[in-house]
Amino acid sequence: FLSLVMVIFSFSFGAHTMRAQTRPLLGLLTLLLACQLCLCLLPQDEITVLEELYDLTNGDKWTDNSNWKSGDPCAGWFGVQCNKDSTSVISITLTKNNLVGVMPPSISKLVSLQTLILSYNSLGSEPPPGIVDLSNLVTLDLSNNLLSGVIPAKLGNLKSINKLDLSRNSFKSSIPPAIGDIITITDLNLSYNSFSGAIPDEIAKLSNLVSLDLSHNGLDGSVSLNIDALQRLVRLDLSHNLFDKSINPMIGNIVTLEYLDLSNNRFTSTIPDMFKQLGSLQYLDLGFNSLSAPFPDTLWTLKSLSQLYLNNNMFDQKIPAEVSNLGSLLILDISSNPLNDKIPDEIGKLVNLVKLDLSN
Repeated sequence: FLSLVMVIFSFSFGAHTMRAQTRPLLGLLTLLLACQLCLCLLPQDEITVLEELYDLTNGDKWTDNSNWKSGDPCAGWFGVQCNKDSTSVISITLTKNNLVGVMPPSISKLVSLQTLILSYNSLGSEPPPGIVDLSNLVTLDLSNNLLSGVIPAKLGNLKSINKLDLSRNSFKSSIPPAIGDIITITDLNLSYNSFSGAIPDEIAKLSNLVSLDLSHNGLDGSVSLNIDALQRLVRLDLSHNLFDKSINPMIGNIVTLEYLDLSNNRFTSTIPDMFKQLGSLQYLDLGFNSLSAPFPDTLWTLKSLSQLYLNNNMFDQKIPAEVSNLGSLLILDISSNPLNDKIPDEIGKLVNLVKLDLSN
């Protein structure tokens, strides 16, 4: 509307309209300009943070920088959402937007921020320490970037966080024990980094966890003895690490588990007889370890199991006839094991099977 008024004014002026006619138009234009300024209710310090984010991440070359650094941030800046009163920023979502650079240290001034998603960009260096002071943050997703160093120690300050995704970066060192202080979290993903050392015992304090992914790191030792405290866990992925003890049988007490991946580690000994209570388990991958026979009896009671990977281990026992109990099985991979004896006839009862791999 403001642009329309300016066009009308230009036309009127160009046509040498009488001064008496242009004065009201000038007044209207001035009023509208003043209103545009007064309608921006966002505090200047929050506007400055957004402008710094733009400048420090090469905003001019973002995939989409619509309306940034012009007008009210709450009225159309791409990826920015404010509260109903337009007095504070509550969400920044700039995933896959070609952000190149670093996050501004002043990010902590966005005190009402609930969602920060900057995934699939080229953000480097360490996250600013003040990011843990965003106590209203519910979702923090910085995955698929070039972040490095250590993750901030004071994670417990994130009092409202539900989802924390720092996967596919270059974080190193150990996972800080303070991870156990973010008790509201339901989804924790630290996969594809360079974390080392043991899983801190404090992780068992995260009783609301539904999904835990620590895969593709350099974690070692044994899996926390009290991991069965995570009684809401549905998905557990510890694959591609350096765990070299026996599998913790306490995992079998997490009755909500549907997905369990312990593959590509150095687990030894036999598979513990831990599946009696895991009736909801649909995916089980124990491949690429040093596990040996015998197979636990309860393994063949998993009637909901659709994918079972036991490949690349040291199983030298024949496949038991009880394999036919796995009626929901779609994929069975027992390849690259020193299996002996014949394939049991009962395997033909797996009528839903799509893939069967007994090679090598």
